[in-house]
Amino acid sequence: MSRIFSLVTAILLFSGFALGQQINDITQTGPGENDAQVSQDGDNESYIDQENPNPSGDKNRAKVNQESDGGESNLSVIEQFGEDNRAEVRQEGDNESLIFFQGGEDNRIEVRQEGANLFDTEQFGAGNRIEVRQEGVNFGFVLQAGFDNRAEIRQEGEDNFGRIRQAEDGPVEDSNAKITQEGVGNSVGFGAPISGIVQVGEGNTGEVRQEGEANFILLMQQFGEENHAKVTQEGGFNSFNSLQSGFENRIEVNQDGEGNNVSALQGSGVFGFDVSDAQIKIRQNGVANAAAVEMVENEGGRVEVTQDGAGLLGDVFQVGADNQVKLNQVGEDMETLIFQDGPDNHAEVRQENTTRGGGPEILEQFGEGNRAEVTQKDGEDAGFDIEQDGDDNYAKLNIEGDFTGADIEQVGNENHADVNVEGSFAGPGISQEGVDNRVEVRYEGEDIGGGIEQDGEGNRAKVRQEGEDMGHNLFQLGDGNNAEANQQDGFDGGFGLGQVGNENHAKITTEGEFSGDGIFQGGDDNWAEVRHEGGDQGGPVIQLGDENRAEVHQHGEFNYFEVHQEGNENRAEINQDGDDNEAVAFQDGSDNYIKIVQDGNGNISRLTQLGDGNSYVNIQDGNGHFNDVTQTGGGSVVLIQD
Repeated sequence: MSRIFSLVTAILLFSGFALGQQINDITQTGPGENDAQVSQDGDNESYIDQENPNPSGDKNRAKVNQESDGGESNLSVIEQFGEDNRAEVRQEGDNESLIFFQGGEDNRIEVRQEGANLFDTEQFGAGNRIEVRQEGVNFGFVLQAGFDNRAEIRQEGEDNFGRIRQAEDGPVEDSNAKITQEGVGNSVGFGAPISGIVQVGEGNTGEVRQEGEANFILLMQQFGEENHAKVTQEGGFNSFNSLQSGFENRIEVNQDGEGNNVSALQGSGVFGFDVSDAQIKIRQNGVANAAAVEMVENEGGRVEVTQDGAGLLGDVFQVGADNQVKLNQVGEDMETLIFQDGPDNHAEVRQENTTRGGGPEILEQFGEGNRAEVTQKDGEDAGFDIEQDGDDNYAKLNIEGDFTGADIEQVGNENHADVNVEGSFAGPGISQEGVDNRVEVRYEGEDIGGGIEQDGEGNRAKVRQEGEDMGHNLFQLGDGNNAEANQQDGFDGGFGLGQVGNENHAKITTEGEFSGDGIFQGGDDNWAEVRHEGGDQGGPVIQLGDENRAEVHQHGEFNYFEVHQEGNENRAEINQDGDDNEAVAFQDGSDNYIKIVQDGNGNISRLTQLGDGNSYVNIQDGNGHFNDVTQTGGGSVVLIQD
């Protein structure tokens, strides 16, 4: 009995007890099936000891009913050993205190408290059940050790504290812990007097539900396999923190209100447990909500975060292989940070009604075979940065909105970047460094400009623009590069393509007005294609290297073009069809060939070839022809003018 009275003394000090007028002390040591009932009114103390060291000391029953008025207090202490015991307590009054000790299996505790309540209980064994209902200013503490145990605490009022620990000297399996709190300033955490749900073992479930404001879950811990943590918080300025370690554990959080915060950690090495196939699912609805998730040395982890409101923060950190992140945000002033380190990771971000918050929008992946997909819809002043370091990675960016900016950076081999932009005043940038990388970009809108830079071997880039006031620059440094640009149904657009390396190919096609394009190639086996139809078109093409070839076609008004080639086996062909055309070609190398065909109005052809094996063909059909030719070296000139 010394342990009981030491705990009673601590409770009396906590509760401010002066020993009351009604004191009942009952000790039953029979072989089993003992029955003790106490009913008290006033300042009450009740002690029931149903203890029998023999295995037959089972099926004991203890029932306490205590009532007191203002300023009066109750104390009930019950100790039971054995199996299939039952303890039931009803207390009404202020500064109520309750302690239970039970050892054995299939024991039941049921407590109802109204007032300023303190409840503390311990159960050891399997198949035990605890149910606590508290109304007022409440403290509830439960300890269970064994298998298939159930503990439930329900608290109504303000400044409530709840703790359930299902673990002691060994693991706990298939146990369930549930805490429900209604009111303001409630807490479920770790460490006295604030504590939470602690479970060590397999197949355990921890559930917390809080309704009100300024509620707090300091820490929910689960160590083992196939454990499940579920949290629901309704109200404002609620907080949840969680730690899990083991295999196939799950965390599920639902928060409604403003100023809510979630911090969840699933990590290896805690109490000797590794982590794999862990799952975290978070849903937040409201303003100024934040979710932070960390998975350390986890394989096959899954994270899903859904946020709806304004001033949102999503932060996910994963280290391991085959992890997945799915982040959905709807609202304004968003901040997103996603970090993944390991192979075969996948991150997917979807944002709607987006505006950029005070911090960055960044997705970082380190490893091989990673995949990043970002979609922003109906946003303004938004953007996103994707960084990938490794081989065989894929990045996809879809942006719908105005005043957006986005960047993709990939370092490694066989990486692929895919960008779609719809809106105005956008400017994405893409950088790739490695071998056999690919880029595809599509723009639709106005005042959109971007840039692509590729450094490596076998790179490919493809750009498509539809709209007004478009511009894009593409630079490739490496071997076997290929670049394509296409603009349709717009005006005042243009491309700049630069290639320095071997086997480069550049192609530009524009249909619209006020287009101005330029191609620069400085390498081996380069060739460029340019095609304009309509509007105020331009050029030029400059090639420096071996076996270069340039081919230009223009169809409509105010046409101008210039081709400059320096190198070996260069070839240039220009075809102009409509008004105010002018074609200029300059070649300085060996075996050069130029052909210019002009069909209509105010045509001017200027040709200069210096070197050997040059050939010049000029055909002009309509109005105001003019020719300025300089040719030195080899020979053949064909000139036809009508």
